[in-house]
Amino acid sequence: MSLEIKKSEMGAMMLKNMLKNNKMLYVTIIALVVYWGNIKGQTLPPQNEQFTGTLYFDDGLPIKSIQDSLALELCQIYGLDQGIRQMGLGGGKRDIKIDSVNFVKMLGIIEQYGFPCEKTLGEYFRGECVTMAAIAVMLHNPHRIVNDKKAFDLLLREVNRGNLSTKVLANFLDKYYFMKTLNTTRKVYYGSQWGKPCIEDRAVSDSLRREIGLPPLREEDFKICDKTNVVKPIKKHKK
Repeated sequence: MSLEIKKSEMGAMMLKNMLKNNKMLYVTIIALVVYWGNIKGQTLPPQNEQFTGTLYFDDGLPIKSIQDSLALELCQIYGLDQGIRQMGLGGGKRDIKIDSVNFVKMLGIIEQYGFPCEKTLGEYFRGECVTMAAIAVMLHNPHRIVNDKKAFDLLLREVNRGNLSTKVLANFLDKYYFMKTLNTTRKVYYGSQWGKPCIEDRAVSDSLRREIGLPPLREEDFKICDKTNVVKPIKKHKK
């Protein structure tokens, strides 16, 4: 057996063990090292850039299995996404930059391999860092999904291919509208974990839901938007 094969199998074994034990702190640390070593100081890649990277061992030998490579890449992305939030290492523009880099990478992965799912990743699609990576990245970039037709169409393609649930896509999209109206009347249009649409927006909601393959909501799934739904801005106390 060649050294290359041995090292490939060793990498796969380490990944499986890491996912089995759900060692997220380990994943986070590895991802942060990758980030500060390879991303810091670089300009953001164009939004339409394709992910063409390949994971390698330290001595330059490539990881043979596509599933190994995808799972490792997803864990690194998820480690970055969660690490800056859980370990207090982000803040302001740095968070935005990391989220943007992760978004571009994830779009490339989806374009080439489809939205991460069990069909593509097999037994690897069990660990948190593999199953949640794409979802976390999309939830932290909802504005880019709504405002970038290419990103929206790519996710809609995955819905049509059965790799992404319509309800999950609706959740991505509703977060944008929810956050955009955070200090006014909280509005959503699709109906998701972010809340119910306003009955006054029923026509818009019906149209948007049909666009992604969801049926119109029932009347009881809407809310009446009046002054009681207005969220006032939080006032800072003066020292």
